[in-house]
Amino acid sequence: MKSSKKAPSQGSSFWLLAYSLSILLALCLAAVLLVRDGRVQHKLHQAGILKNGKLNLYKTSDILQDDQYRQEPVLEAKTEEAATPPVPGFTLPPHILLMRPRPQDYDFKAMREQVQAYMELLPPESRDTEKERIRYLGSYKEYLISKMQKIAYAPEDERGLLLANGRRLQGSITMFSNAQNLKIRLKNTRNPGLMELAWSELSQEEFFKIAHFYVQRQVDDLSGSKRVAAARLDELFDEYLYLILLADWYQKDELLKQYCQEFDDLPVAKQKDRLLAYIQWPKP
Repeated sequence: MKSSKKAPSQGSSFWLLAYSLSILLALCLAAVLLVRDGRVQHKLHQAGILKNGKLNLYKTSDILQDDQYRQEPVLEAKTEEAATPPVPGFTLPPHILLMRPRPQDYDFKAMREQVQAYMELLPPESRDTEKERIRYLGSYKEYLISKMQKIAYAPEDERGLLLANGRRLQGSITMFSNAQNLKIRLKNTRNPGLMELAWSELSQEEFFKIAHFYVQRQVDDLSGSKRVAAARLDELFDEYLYLILLADWYQKDELLKQYCQEFDDLPVAKQKDRLLAYIQWPKP
């Protein structure tokens, strides 16, 4: 059997033709309304699309290919970031700072070999500064003991002294302490004697509290004084020099920031440049 194809009905062809004509009519009407605008006419004349009042639609393909009519990409304005000013003061590369010998008993004189090995790692231009810094640090323990031998230290924390192992010791550091051991007078005990505690058994947190305690006493003595002798101001500067160098050396960043802020509020703040020879001043 032969298959016969059905011809499209005349009704459907009529509606398809009518639909196409309506779309064409709408486009023409929109074009006429657009062209009647004076500003648009001027632009179209310049582009060659409108000529003698008639649209030249064949010109549009040429226009779109012209470089001057291509849309240029919008470039985002680049805002230059404000250059961060360098932090003032002395500094060393991080990998060298990590190699600094940090004795747990604060006896730098007993670490001569480690100190010498560290000095050999330094850039030549930094060795004199570090040598002077270590000289200060090496003398601090004796300086602190001289303070203790005049005034005993009792911790403000009622729980007692904080040890390196995390335990607490109820007691105070007496004037009988020396470079080898701290002599502790225990509380709530029947033993009248003194307990010996190695410096390395004391936590660094407690050590810095002790160091700051004696510096704060010096500040309190001078507060309210209208006139302070130059010798007293020099002594106060030395107190903070020791304290700041220790915090910087043992990488106590928060304490370093605290001590530097305190220094800025003191009458010796004008000597800040002397400290900048050894440390990088922390950001506020």
